[in-house]
Amino acid sequence: MHSIINDKYLEKLAYEIAKRTFEKISLEEEQEAKNVTANNLRNILDAATEALDKGVWEIFVLKTIYVARQARDYDPLYYFVRRLLRELNNVARENNLSTEQKLRLAHKTAIACVYMYTALKTGFRKLIYMR
Repeated sequence: MHSIINDKYLEKLAYEIAKRTFEKISLEEEQEAKNVTANNLRNILDAATEALDKGVWEIFVLKTIYVARQARDYDPLYYFVRRLLRELNNVARENNLSTEQKLRLAHKTAIACVYMYTALKTGFRKLIYMR
């Protein structure tokens, strides 16, 4: 494990979380309440920014869940939010992150998700998920 978590390491973790979170998400439709959209991702980024500023993890969780409030458990947005929060919690636990580090990771992951979304929407899925 890393006793001192620096920003470069958090950015690498954030990219991996974003990549895993988007892996099985369909981005075909633009129905705001049920699908992952640029606006939903901006709202998640705003939640991460506010939580980081206030130092409260629960603000991020609640506001991120609020973004998906109209989605059902079979909708892409619901799946995305559930997977994002699970991945963040798992990585934070595995790396013994403090609350402040966890919030920085959530913020960096939200930024990575915005970039990942744009790359996937413009046809770079095969390049991102090369195996």
